[in-house]
Amino acid sequence: MQVIPPTFRSCFISAGEPSGDLLAADLVRAFHFRERGIQFEGLAGHLMQQAGVRVLWPLEKLSAMGLIDVLKQAPRLRILERNILARIDRNPPDLAILVDYPGFHFRLAEQLKLRKIPVIQYVAPKVWAWGASRVSRLKRDFELVLGILPFEKDFFIRHQVPWHYVGCPHLARIESVRRSRRELALPESGRLIACLPGSRMTEVRRILPVLARLRRRFHALADDITFAVPVAGNLPFQQVLQLLPQEEREGMCFVRGESLALMKLADLAIVASGTATLECALAGTPMLVVYLMDALSYRLARRKVRIQWVSLVNLCLGREAVPEYIQEIDEVRMVEHMQNLLAPGPVREKQLNSFRELRLLLGSQPGADEAAKLILRHMSDHKNQGATGEQF
Repeated sequence: MQVIPPTFRSCFISAGEPSGDLLAADLVRAFHFRERGIQFEGLAGHLMQQAGVRVLWPLEKLSAMGLIDVLKQAPRLRILERNILARIDRNPPDLAILVDYPGFHFRLAEQLKLRKIPVIQYVAPKVWAWGASRVSRLKRDFELVLGILPFEKDFFIRHQVPWHYVGCPHLARIESVRRSRRELALPESGRLIACLPGSRMTEVRRILPVLARLRRRFHALADDITFAVPVAGNLPFQQVLQLLPQEEREGMCFVRGESLALMKLADLAIVASGTATLECALAGTPMLVVYLMDALSYRLARRKVRIQWVSLVNLCLGREAVPEYIQEIDEVRMVEHMQNLLAPGPVREKQLNSFRELRLLLGSQPGADEAAKLILRHMSDHKNQGATGEQF
């Protein structure tokens, strides 16, 4: 029996945050399903490790949000970048796949390109939010840019970026979640509000007190509601609990991980802007979006950002389908919004109809599997061109 060698043998893969860890893990599993013998190593989280990636550096080293956080971590990130490049110089991979997290990955891609290592971006960076100034780097340093948001197409094609839509990788994972309230140690009766404050400690530190105040306000109006908070697996559970005094934690249930399960079980969700907004919409759970940054980062972002909304749901649909509370939190108005979305009626149904529209827009492509297929085809072409002496 003839043994067919893998299209490529070694891959450096890097994810910058927990959402990237999850997407990269799915991608690695898709590779293993299609082709055996590929060795993955790099900057990774525990989900990537479970999928078979050798963790050289834990992704927690990159966790930062907003300009101030990034500036504080800049010296450490430069050291990390030098360590990664030193490792790559000693043992060059056949391919590098960078997952989201453009700030750090753009600098890394430039250096990888200089070393003649093919670089592919999985999850197109949101350069459309910051204007076209970064697009030239995508065109110069990346051989493929694989997107999971269909509305990006016009922007990237207009700027001649080698962008391909691979589908939404979140849908299949959400549909596979089957958990009950009992399994999560949640009350089996009454209404449930999922509170998702994010996966970075800086986010949680800003948003969790807001959620506690909303719970107190809501409890005064209805006492049959449970507020449940999933604590991301990369965060220290006890440290998150201690962000609130004991009396403020009463009436709130904290769960280790299980954010997707909570979204599906909840009657309503309050979500920090990010991938979770898209996941919640695909789970079919009405939501409000909260977005908080440090004051200086927010002022600078307002000068540069070219988008009208922050949630992926509104960006995909091109309208405000879910209410957004950005930086300034009007708790009285939020409670009113929550009441309207919890109650059966036109407000709730309008949002749910928008989520059905979003599902159709995203399509049924499987995301990770389509990305793996495109990358393998690209690397096969690369190998064939090299065998015939053609310039790649």
